[in-house]
Amino acid sequence: MSCSEWERGEIKLPAGVMKTVREAVVTAHNAVQERLLSVAGDVLTRVLAANKGKRNVEWTHAIDLACATVDEDQDGFYSWDVVRLLMPTTRRPLPTTGEYKPKWQEVKATKPAKPKRKNLNLLAKRADLVNLGEATIDFNKDGRTVVWSVSENNHACEHARAHPVARAFFSALDRVEWKRGSGGEIVGNDEYNQDNRSDGGGANYVKDRFGPKEAKAAADKRFNYAMGWR
Repeated sequence: MSCSEWERGEIKLPAGVMKTVREAVVTAHNAVQERLLSVAGDVLTRVLAANKGKRNVEWTHAIDLACATVDEDQDGFYSWDVVRLLMPTTRRPLPTTGEYKPKWQEVKATKPAKPKRKNLNLLAKRADLVNLGEATIDFNKDGRTVVWSVSENNHACEHARAHPVARAFFSALDRVEWKRGSGGEIVGNDEYNQDNRSDGGGANYVKDRFGPKEAKAAADKRFNYAMGWR
């Protein structure tokens, strides 16, 4: 069943924590890119073998079919990412027109070639913005804040949080030792809540809270569970 949804939150991190959280996110992102490179190499081998000797092959379609095992949520990339890596687009100058600035045209490869690591979207350790497709993670070093944002779409929050980079992000937040004045919350909404105007329905609602109070409550809950207290 479809469900249009969105969420967004700004979280203030304690002093000295930004680097740890950012590195966890960037490391996870780059791991996704390295896996994309590996999967693309395997797909290329299978596609070339399956179409050896054939003429007029629709390579984009063939690559897409070979990506049937790609799990977009768990792998963190789409079959189209594999297509782009195997059939990259290059910019070539058009014939001179006498203008000062040359004009360019986008030229797409006509046959797949070995994927190149230089075409991956690898990020530097100090990257400020990490794009997950459904969501973005935006680090603001000066204010020690990080913004998690998911644009409204069908099951957008569900898909975004299943992404390996999102899992690394929230796992890093769970390990933060929250101090006074740090923390924040993630709020969102969905079409079913917006349609429900009774009993206070319709308004945005809190999906996650972070901070000293929430960390203590979570620790108490884990302790009670370990002791067999409910």
